[in-house]
Amino acid sequence: MSEIPIYLRAPTTSRSALELAYAAGFESVDAFAEQLPQGAQVLDVGAGFSWLGCRVAELRSDITWRNVDYMYNPEAIKKLDARSPDNVVHLQGDAQVLTDIVPPESQDMVFSYWLLPHLSLHESSVALRAGRQMYTVAKPDSKIIVGPKCLRHFWGSQALTWSKNATLDAEQFAQEAHEATMLRGIMRIVQMRHNENRTWMGKRLPGESEATPEKESTRKLLGQLANVVGDVAATTGSYLFWSTYLRVTRQLVVEPEL
Repeated sequence: MSEIPIYLRAPTTSRSALELAYAAGFESVDAFAEQLPQGAQVLDVGAGFSWLGCRVAELRSDITWRNVDYMYNPEAIKKLDARSPDNVVHLQGDAQVLTDIVPPESQDMVFSYWLLPHLSLHESSVALRAGRQMYTVAKPDSKIIVGPKCLRHFWGSQALTWSKNATLDAEQFAQEAHEATMLRGIMRIVQMRHNENRTWMGKRLPGESEATPEKESTRKLLGQLANVVGDVAATTGSYLFWSTYLRVTRQLVVEPEL
């Protein structure tokens, strides 16, 4: 396993549709679905076991939602397709060459959550190439939603939205998205160690975890606490604060329910 780039060892998580809709800035999955144009083409890059596409596609039979992930294999795709509406497609592919999967300027929305932070663990050039490809496949005036925005010692929950227009080129978008989502400080070290100890995508598919406004509020509070404790730990070097910080962050890591 040592020869496999660290970004390919990222945990494949089971994020609920509601959690991702919140992250994208919407109050509900219905609100996310309603803002898509008629017949929209949507690309979720690094989708993993996400349920967002399934739930949106159930509400909008006119759209086509494509989930792309490097770690998909034929068995996983077969199981994912079996649980999904007919207008959801699962494709194995590399985020650095999205134009091998969909044509340039073909997507009404490009969505990606937790991919860029993991890509940047390997080297910035990987994340930047993926960002440029997201921009390339998006239609003019379409939305590109990428997250989560990373904070000092921990990741936040909110994604950021860009509009592809004449004032934004591919390089500018890639740089802004990379800088906003790059893990920093102790969390970068923790996540790298976490990824190194993970195996490849499991054979079984996780069930959908329940997300509620109350759980989202709790996660935000824990994230704020992690930042405060991380600041103190970084300043003092205290073992007690580092231990507390790691315990708090463990509560915020979303693992598959295998």
